[in-house]
Amino acid sequence: MRGAGLTAGPAAGDASGVGPALARAFRAVDSQVLRAARADGKDYGSTATVALCFTAQRTLYVAHVGDSRSVLARRAATAAQP
Repeated sequence: MRGAGLTAGPAAGDASGVGPALARAFRAVDSQVLRAARADGKDYGSTATVALCFTAQRTLYVAHVGDSRSVLARRAATAAQP
C-alpha cells in the first residue's frame, strides 16, 4: 500500500525508532485496507505478521495485525547435562 513504510533509526545498524515506525506502518496499512473495503462495500481486513531481528543489539521486534499471531520458542535444554 502506498503511504505506509518502515524507516529504521538515524544510522545504519541503529535499531532505535524501529518499534514506533513498525507500529505506524501497520496502522497505516490497516487503515488503508479498511478504507478500501468500505469503499467497495465489502467486509474484509488485513492480516500479517512481521519479525525484525537485530542481532547486534540482541533485539527482536514483532508486529501483527488481524488474526495473525507469532510464537517465540527457545531451544529446550537437554534432559541429561554432561
